[in-house]
Amino acid sequence: MLPYDHKLCHMAYSYKLDLNACRRPVEQNDLAMDKVFIMHRILVLSCLIAVIKGVLVFIKHYNSPRTKLPTLWQNDRFLVLQPATTRICRCVISFIHLNCWLLLTYAAVSFTPSLMLPWLIYYYVLLALRLMKYGIKASANKLKGKRLKKAVVISNMILKIAFVTFCKKDFQAVLDTISD
Repeated sequence: MLPYDHKLCHMAYSYKLDLNACRRPVEQNDLAMDKVFIMHRILVLSCLIAVIKGVLVFIKHYNSPRTKLPTLWQNDRFLVLQPATTRICRCVISFIHLNCWLLLTYAAVSFTPSLMLPWLIYYYVLLALRLMKYGIKASANKLKGKRLKKAVVISNMILKIAFVTFCKKDFQAVLDTISD
């Protein structure tokens, strides 16, 4: 394992950037860099946990029987789609979700902020769809004790988006300081 300053210098060489920032000695009291590295570690750890969870969800949907699968609308009384079609839709959605997390993991490991954009777009769309679903259920007064759970899920998504956005901006700022 190389220290982060050596990794950044190696990345600067690979991007053919100005290496003056790599030649200067690293100060021990550089709190901004420490913050970036702590955020980097947290991001990589959370990505790995999400990838493992995504693989397990994909395997669960792929191996589930076709006849006993609930519908996409989480309401088993009304079958909107056939069970086989619902299973395929769930497999495709979980595969897309897993690929977004894998791309974010690659972006975090390779310290490439531009590759975080597809994950952010995916999660913005997902947040918008969840907010629409929550709004429709709230207007129809069908939440009945699930308000706290829905609020926690939406808050969790907002916090994930905010953290990845901050990481993206900080990673870009570090790469810009190396390039100057």
